Amino acid sequence: MPSIKPRSVAFLALGAAAMLSSLPAFAASDGSWFVVREETTSNCHTQQLVSVGGGYASGSQLRAGGPYSSRDAALKRLGELQRQGVCTKG
Repeated sequence: MPSIKPRSVAFLALGAAAMLSSLPAFAASDGSWFVVREETTSNCHTQQLVSVGGGYASGSQLRAGGPYSSRDAALKRLGELQRQGVCTKG
């Protein structure tokens, strides 16, 4: 069985740490709160999305409200959408 050199392990660990440490700073600076809605079920929930290239990606979910600066503001909008019948409880 081949042995793994300590220098190789240290290099890989340092590279992984550098990549992971840059993600939270990016997400924290560009994140905004949204109400997102499942297209097929109308279930809604709040979610923090990150701006990429000037737009917010939410996968297959539809944005039903936002961007909001806080989760509390997004939750308030979620309640309004549920009372209007746009969203069902998720």
